[in-house]
Amino acid sequence: MTINLLTPILDGGIANTHFFNGRLLTAEALRDEQNAQRRQHEALGQAAGAGIISGLTVRRSTLTPEGNVVHVSGGLALNGLGQPLAVPESGLEITLLTGPQTAPTATAAGLFADCATPTTATPDLPLNAFILALTPASGFQGKAPMHGLNDQGAINGCGSRYAVAGIQFRLVGLNVAELEGISPATRSQLNTLLASDNDNPARLARLRNLLAHLCFGTEELALFAVDPFALASGASDFARYGALDAVGLHACDVPLALLHITNRGIRFIDNWAARRQVTPAPLSTLWPLPTADRRQAEGAAIFLQFEEQITQLVQTNPATAVTIQATDYFRYLPPAGLLRLNAGTQPGVSANTFFTGIPAPASPITLEGACLLPLLHAARHYPPIDLLRGEAIWLYRVRENDASGAAQPYLLFTSGHMPPMTYSRFDVNRWNYFHFS
Repeated sequence: MTINLLTPILDGGIANTHFFNGRLLTAEALRDEQNAQRRQHEALGQAAGAGIISGLTVRRSTLTPEGNVVHVSGGLALNGLGQPLAVPESGLEITLLTGPQTAPTATAAGLFADCATPTTATPDLPLNAFILALTPASGFQGKAPMHGLNDQGAINGCGSRYAVAGIQFRLVGLNVAELEGISPATRSQLNTLLASDNDNPARLARLRNLLAHLCFGTEELALFAVDPFALASGASDFARYGALDAVGLHACDVPLALLHITNRGIRFIDNWAARRQVTPAPLSTLWPLPTADRRQAEGAAIFLQFEEQITQLVQTNPATAVTIQATDYFRYLPPAGLLRLNAGTQPGVSANTFFTGIPAPASPITLEGACLLPLLHAARHYPPIDLLRGEAIWLYRVRENDASGAAQPYLLFTSGHMPPMTYSRFDVNRWNYFHFS
């Protein structure tokens, strides 16, 4: 059917209840108005994009530290349908079950009809890797008196006072064996790491790092340079990538964290492998990588994931932090990262030990503090450093940090693919810190 210009098209539009004097207002008419308001708000939410607005950090529960219980801090998120999902400010304690789960008995209020009903059973996968997701739920609360229209105000029953838009949590299994776009070398590394369940810190750290980069889609995205024109079903091959797109998450879900759980309990929780800032959908399905905001958000998550992991490694056992070698604990490093250096009373890594076997300058380049943030922001456009490929890196010491006697000493490293900050800049650098290329 063809339609002429200026012809109003009402099919599929938002149906707002039309109020007029003399109209009999029924519950159905008021529900229609509520649904119209909800659709308008969801459209605004979709314009902002999906992701976490604030909070929703997942940590081991301090109430039952030995059990499969996590604490999710209060916060707010938007899912892919534009629906807001909120956790109370005090946070929630969530018991994680990796076997069959009892189906919920509460009657749903039907506020999220577009969302698939979450599964009531989480598979106990051999790899024991899961994504903890936040998803909407609805139910009725309270009671309100009810009377018939012709009963002269006499109460003849009661109904639910509120239809509440709430939330629920679910675990989604991450079965590495079913994921595509993983190289044989990576599968071999994963199988080796998963063949044991010991407490070796290097094994757990390397497994955590590999699983995180499965979520980032690091290996799949390397194929963009090979064939950026590759299409699947009329859209770019790179419109969907990474484990988060492959494990069966619904548009209603907001991924919060990656968890590794075995029969010994929670082995680790990695927030930034799964959580992302609010990011709108791409305008083009043919060129999503170079034009959309998703890669910028993932670049920030890659940086934060590494910083969270290395910080936990140092804090868990500060005495042995100086023995950490990157090639033992990580497969990937972010394109730029900051390393705390050991300074006696201030725990950290040893630069010489950490970068053993990695091509790097004999001594770090001195960097002006004014260049630090721009360098970190620019790094988001570059892929992670693959330690298996022997990629070179650049090392920097920041002049202001070097000159401070009290601040935590640190080292900046960047991918060798990034241009080095070695060019001459008169009247900007301090002469005694000058670096000649």
